[in-house]
Amino acid sequence: MTYDLHANSYFDYQMLIILVYTIYAAVVESLINTGKQIAAVHFIHAFQLQESFPPVPLLKAYLKNRRRNSQVKTGNVRDIASAKVYALLLDPNSN
Repeated sequence: MTYDLHANSYFDYQMLIILVYTIYAAVVESLINTGKQIAAVHFIHAFQLQESFPPVPLLKAYLKNRRRNSQVKTGNVRDIASAKVYALLLDPNSN
């Protein structure tokens, strides 16, 4: 029985590449699923994964979430300064 060391090393190298890519993909997906799109984009660029994980949709999702979370939800009050004044009018002893 002959053992071709060179051919086997190539196979091991290919398997290692697949394993590393699988781990990187899992890290990126974990970052995305936990709302850490910016960290995911940094990771994607660091390991050149742009073809598998395009960064533009991630950045758009990040901006959409930031806009949605930054809006003050106090009825007709649109900005934070007005919200503070409105709160003081409702309860002057809140200071």
